[in-house]
Amino acid sequence: MNLPCHARVGKFAILQYRDTLPSTQLTTAICAAECSSALGQWFHSVEDACKGETWAGEPPTLIPGRMWQGWNESCIFEPRTGKNCNDVIDGYSDYENVEAMDKEHLCSYCWVRRHEAMRSPYGMYDAYYAHVMEVINAKCGLSKPTSIPSPLIATPAPKSAFCATATFYTTVAGDSCSSIGLAKNVSSSELKMANPDILRECEGIPAGKRLCLPYPCKVVSVGPSDSCMGIELKNDFLYGTLVKNNPWLDWGCTNLQSGVKNMGNVLCVTPAAGTVNLTVPGLVLQPGSGGRGG
Repeated sequence: MNLPCHARVGKFAILQYRDTLPSTQLTTAICAAECSSALGQWFHSVEDACKGETWAGEPPTLIPGRMWQGWNESCIFEPRTGKNCNDVIDGYSDYENVEAMDKEHLCSYCWVRRHEAMRSPYGMYDAYYAHVMEVINAKCGLSKPTSIPSPLIATPAPKSAFCATATFYTTVAGDSCSSIGLAKNVSSSELKMANPDILRECEGIPAGKRLCLPYPCKVVSVGPSDSCMGIELKNDFLYGTLVKNNPWLDWGCTNLQSGVKNMGNVLCVTPAAGTVNLTVPGLVLQPGSGGRGG
């Protein structure tokens, strides 16, 4: 089907967050009204002609639906200035999480409309973005829908994931990887890695989720200006303690602050599950048998 659209619109068939386009000229070319109209006509014609059908387990509307959704998310413009909303949002300050956003930005036309537009089975809307909409409603006096649309592609019921500790925790409202890590004495990064299907984000965790808890350890909380050496000096830890007990840290601990933004700020300062000393009955080591022979 020939569409009166810029070639870049074809990439909208790939499911991903619709970020700022590289240039104003490209935005103008992509956001032509006739393109949206043609995508809508294509979507509805396929929807009407193929009701009840699936192709390899996918609805026939998947490609036109994602392309149209991509256009709708990318082509939102601020009424007052006429600027593309992705460009406007790029000018906002960086925030640790949505709860920390200035109300001026949180409740702005572009921020609200951008996230509202994502709520479609053809988009990226998930538990994280539902939480963003809940915060918008609570702080901006709005009542926008927040529920997650039913998935287009049916997925089989997941098998029970293996949990090495067989210890679980059920989340409550307001939980984050860091708050759970502090409360349960576990590394927030290990918690996230133990629950990859649930903890895609460490903030805005929905209540009622059953999490596998990793092995416990003695923990420390990392502040926004902390360094590994500073934490170790302040707490009288041996040099290298944090790197030794948190495998995601690089050898120089240069990725500490960037890492905690994604994985929470609770780190182990002792081995998870403690140190194990084994005694083997009847085993006697002869002098020199534990070293390197000559």
